[in-house]
Amino acid sequence: MHQTRASGASSSGQCAPRLVRSNLVQTIGRSTARGGKKRAVLALPKGGNSAREVDMERQELERADPGGEPGKPSERNGVVAAFSLQQVVEQAPAPSSDKPLKINQDLSLYKLRQKRQKARRVNNPKVRQKLLQEVEDGLLKCMSQDPSDGRPYVSLGKHYATLGRVEDAASVYEEGTKATRGENAYIWQAWATLEYRRKNVRQARKLFDAATVADNQHAAAWHGWGMLEKSEGNFKRARDLFVKGIRYQPPQSPNAFLYQSVGVLAAEQGRPDEARQWFEEACNVGLGKSSPALWQSWGLLEYNQGNLVEAREIFKSGLDKHPRNRFLWLAWADMEAKEGNGDRARRLFEKGHSFNLKDPALLQAWARLEASVGDVDKARKLFGKGAKVDPQHQPLWQAWGIMEWKVNDSEKARELFQKGIWVSPDSKDACKLFQAWGLLEAQEGNVELARSLFKCAVKVDPQSSPAWQAWAQLEERIGNLIRANELRGYSLQSRIEEASNLDLSPTAAIGDSLFVPIVKQLSNWLSAPSDSERNMRLPPRKLDQSPRRSSFRNN
Repeated sequence: MHQTRASGASSSGQCAPRLVRSNLVQTIGRSTARGGKKRAVLALPKGGNSAREVDMERQELERADPGGEPGKPSERNGVVAAFSLQQVVEQAPAPSSDKPLKINQDLSLYKLRQKRQKARRVNNPKVRQKLLQEVEDGLLKCMSQDPSDGRPYVSLGKHYATLGRVEDAASVYEEGTKATRGENAYIWQAWATLEYRRKNVRQARKLFDAATVADNQHAAAWHGWGMLEKSEGNFKRARDLFVKGIRYQPPQSPNAFLYQSVGVLAAEQGRPDEARQWFEEACNVGLGKSSPALWQSWGLLEYNQGNLVEAREIFKSGLDKHPRNRFLWLAWADMEAKEGNGDRARRLFEKGHSFNLKDPALLQAWARLEASVGDVDKARKLFGKGAKVDPQHQPLWQAWGIMEWKVNDSEKARELFQKGIWVSPDSKDACKLFQAWGLLEAQEGNVELARSLFKCAVKVDPQSSPAWQAWAQLEERIGNLIRANELRGYSLQSRIEEASNLDLSPTAAIGDSLFVPIVKQLSNWLSAPSDSERNMRLPPRKLDQSPRRSSFRNN
């Protein structure tokens, strides 16, 4: 439930500051006049100042080096001139007469970001594809206009990564590091995050290291590197990186994510006093006003330590500063529900929902509370409201389906599981839906269908121990004890593969042909929307029997 992000700071940025003489200068490039001498080229922006003002600017530049030796600054009244004309020319990054003003580049990147967000909300595939292509073309144009600006590289790399084009994303980041001469920490950090998601841990470490070398105050690099080491089990190394990142931050701009992460790490390692000190220090330096995650983590720490009154006070203080934060409302209400304070939890859910009308997680948790006290009708209304607010929220479909299953409406539960899976059949949330549906079918006696659903669950998320165990229990119940032991072994093997980034299964070389007919069959079932008016039951069709093999490919 912790409110985290992939990076603790802005994920794009400019490289080293460039010399700016005046707002009249749009581009300073190199050109060759007669005699081979270099001169500065001043381009007048459209709608800008008059030619007379531009000439005055040129004369001011020339007065900075009145007839001195090339490359040496002149002195006037004992003061060295700030720069010479030749120095300005030499520091120009590239000969480009159409390089945009920074404000125009900012506006272009903002519009492209808005267009990319719009593409995510569009349901029409053709329209979405058109918008995504426009985003790609626009970012490429920004890169060509100003190769020294690191932001287009970061944005385009993330754009490619979102589309699954990870190789293209890596190439963009590599090109960006070359174009910025390795001085842009944002590109290094984005590239490191990409490599870590590709399970290239060693390469990711090198890239995070390069990011901290480029800018030792880049909080996102320290935070990302620390989270990498934490996920790899190197807790001491992770703590050292978080602390080093905190110490490198300027006193006037500390980073909340580093404080929150090191505090959560200390709490998870059984050091509540240290965690409490980090949270208190973060609030003392003024981060409580900008980071609701600090209050949420601190409140959960006190609750887990049995300090219910202190937890309430912390949640209240956090909401006083961040009244619209859904994570704080959800954490506090969930705590009250666990303590059996149903009325207080209901009031918190209701108030949190009033601030976040389009948040499905609050509605889902509220509906589960009502279902737990037996008010099924109200729970159905809340689940239905959440599904309308965000039909892409798969945990809501799972929770709703489980509730219907518990009240003996199996047909409705099947319909809800089907809708939830169809949102995104290859996501990890779909694994939980496959597993829940498989448990339902196993209870109903549909062994073949249950087995197929469990196979899909572990295919989607090979590290899901509950899915493996549920499948093993099914095989054990029908007498396949050897098969059940094999499945429990696969559960352990998948976790080893996740830690070592190796595929140890015998079928790694022959592909996943075992799962192809299963996925295709389920795809055919899911492609047809359920007809609730005719009360049609999803038939537990038998699948083609594949030869039993004690091997599965885990991706």
